[in-house]
Parts: sequence; C-alpha cells; structure tokens
Amino acid sequence: MANVFFPYSKAPLRTIKEIQFGLFSPEEIKRMSVAHVEYPETMVGTPYARQTDG
Repeated sequence: MANVFFPYSKAPLRTIKEIQFGLFSPEEIKRMSVAHVEYPETMVGTPYARQTDG
C-alpha cells in the first residue's frame, strides 16, 4: 500500500497537533453489531465457510 496516490488538493498543508485513539467496550461493540451468532461452533475455519443451520 506504499504506492497509493491521491489527487492533487488545493487545501493548505497543516501540522498534525494531536491524534487520539480509543477502544470500544463490549457493550458498545454489541450495540453496533449487525449480526448475531447463535451457535459459534457453526463458524468453521473462515467466516465464509459456514455450516448449515447456523
């Protein structure tokens, strides 16, 4: 991904003053989830190799 080129922008360059990282709590992850896995044992290998009736 080192050879990624972006189109030219007329926006002025500015110095980054601060970067903030955070983590989600288990409750936040559940609230934002879009799927519910009822039986984890149905997930075999990769997420794309599901057993039936999972």
